Amino acid sequence: MNPDALLDSGVVNVAGGTHECKYLGLRAHRMSFPKLGLALEPYLLIRQEYVDAWQYLVGEFQPDLAVKDLRGVSIIGQPGIGKSFLLVYLFIERMKAGLPAAFQLRDPHSFLIDEHSVTASSSVNSTCLNEYPHIWCLSDSNTYTTIPASAFFDGTFHVIQAASPLEARWRGWTKGYLAMKYYMNVWERNEPAALARCLWGQHAVRDFLDLASKWGPSPRDLVRASTDPSVEDIVLASIERAAQTFDGVYGIQPALSSEHSSAEKGLVRLESELPAEHRRREKTRFVIIGHGSWERGYAAAKDQRRRLLVAWGNVTIGYFIPLRLRGHDIVSSPED
Repeated sequence: MNPDALLDSGVVNVAGGTHECKYLGLRAHRMSFPKLGLALEPYLLIRQEYVDAWQYLVGEFQPDLAVKDLRGVSIIGQPGIGKSFLLVYLFIERMKAGLPAAFQLRDPHSFLIDEHSVTASSSVNSTCLNEYPHIWCLSDSNTYTTIPASAFFDGTFHVIQAASPLEARWRGWTKGYLAMKYYMNVWERNEPAALARCLWGQHAVRDFLDLASKWGPSPRDLVRASTDPSVEDIVLASIERAAQTFDGVYGIQPALSSEHSSAEKGLVRLESELPAEHRRREKTRFVIIGHGSWERGYAAAKDQRRRLLVAWGNVTIGYFIPLRLRGHDIVSSPED
C-alpha cells in the first residue's frame, strides 16, 4: 500500500474554533475488504486513540520476545466506539509497513495477509502462520466470534482482540496467554464532528452533534440514527445493552431504568489518562456523574478527577457518565 495515497486530512468547524481531522481514503480498496468480512465507508477517521494504540503495541511486541513478556492484548471498551475499526487501522498500518497480519472476523476462517497474497485457513490450523513467528493476529469479538481463533495461540504470535466488556469474551484467554486488557477511550468532544465531516462534509456537522446530545457520543449509534431515523428502537436497544453491560461487569448502581433518556444510558468514559491495565497496575476506579448535557458532563468530570486524586493518591481514575442521571455520583472498582 502507498501511504501517501491513503492518508488525507481536513478541517472541521465546530463551536469555538476549528479541529483538524485525519483519515484514510479507502475508496480504491473497498472491494477488497468485504472479502475479509469487512464493510467499510470510503473513509476511515484516524482517532488519536488509534495512533496511540498502534505506537504502544509496536513498542510492546518486539521480535526479541521473552517468555515472560506480553503476548496479547484485549482491547475493551464501550460498544459502538470503533474498536473493530481500530483493528482495521492496525491491519492497514501493518500492510503499509510491509508486515504480515492475520485477521479473524468470523469463525471458522481466518485470513493471513502478507505482501504477496491472501490465504484463508481454518481458525484451528496455524500452519500458514508458522512462517511468521511474531505475526500480529487480529480478532474481532462479535456475534459470530467470541474469542480469538485457537490457531492464534499455537505459537509466539501476538494476539490482539477487540471486545466488549463482557467477561466471557476476554477473561479466559487473556489469563492463559500472557495477555492484558487495554481500555479504549470513548470519543472526545470534537471527534463526532470530525466523523460527520469525514463521511458527509461540513454541512452535516451541526445535525450530527445535535444527535450526539440526544443519543450520547457512540458513533455507531449516531451513524445509524442519522442515516435512517426509523432505527430509533434499534439505537435505544443498543444503548440499553451498553448500559447493562457496564452495570454487570463493573457493579455500577443504580441500574438504569426506562425512565432515563437514551442519552443518559449512553455511558461515556472521559479523560485520556485511564491507561492500559499493563501500563499501570493500580486498581482502576470509575466515576458516574449525572449532568444535563454532554458539555457539562465533561467539565464536571475534570473537576471531580482533581478532587478524587487528592483523596485517593495514585489510583487511576476513569469516567463512565450516563448524562442526566438524576445527579448521582457513584464510585465503583472493577473486579479482577
